[in-house]
Amino acid sequence: METQEKKVFRLMKEAQTGDKAVSVVYESTDYASFETFKGNREPDHVGQIVASMLEYGSIDKPIICTTDPNRPNIKLIADGNNTFNCRVQLGLPIPYVLIEDLTEREMIALNLTNKNWTSKNYVSFYAQKGYSDYMVFQNLMNEYPDFTCRSIECILRLTTTNDRGRGDFSEDDHSLARGRFKCKDTQRSLELINVLLKIKKIENERSKIFRHDFFVQAMVRCFNYKPFDCDRLIKKIAAFPFLLVKQPDVQGYIELIERIYNYHQKEGGYVSLGNLKNRK
Repeated sequence: METQEKKVFRLMKEAQTGDKAVSVVYESTDYASFETFKGNREPDHVGQIVASMLEYGSIDKPIICTTDPNRPNIKLIADGNNTFNCRVQLGLPIPYVLIEDLTEREMIALNLTNKNWTSKNYVSFYAQKGYSDYMVFQNLMNEYPDFTCRSIECILRLTTTNDRGRGDFSEDDHSLARGRFKCKDTQRSLELINVLLKIKKIENERSKIFRHDFFVQAMVRCFNYKPFDCDRLIKKIAAFPFLLVKQPDVQGYIELIERIYNYHQKEGGYVSLGNLKNRK
């Protein structure tokens, strides 16, 4: 007897007689014939997906593969690396759609649309492709793991605004993802990192304010402000560490830095950061 579920799918199929198939979904258990596209993101949260599949069952969503003209028996995974790894762990067949000769740019566009990649993924991708600015980015992330990818980007740009000058970095600013990221002045960026690490040595180990994204962005703005002396700020934090407390946003940290910078300052040495506090 036909179940209600099968009846629904049969009626749907019959109702779609005018539709045209535009792609074919294949299925394979030959795991060795699949290979990660060079520069594709590292697999993440695979364990969570496996656990979900075990509890709720697997959904046969096909991964997207492309071809390698020099190796006809290899299927390059352009999108769906996590799904592939999960299904391999569970011993399940791999459903896939094959798109011939998918270019690197098309793969990036695909992941931009699906929002599967993080900033780290794009940095890694372009660094592997030999983009010098991204190689610097990747090296700094590896050398200074205290800082987030977002903070490293601000430090290397030496600005908290995106390329279009519309204020703080936003989700729709795809310059990093599209290979257009540029370091402004690597030497000065390293100087700023050194300042932040000096603050790390002074402050309370538990608070770790030196690495907060908002604090880093505030420091980028102050670092670019000519009247601002980083050594003076470091000395003030060392003398009055209790003044360095968490703030809710960039503006709050700039106001805090101003207070610390001018704390117990002799007359005539006061420096106002007013034009930084209100700038986007």
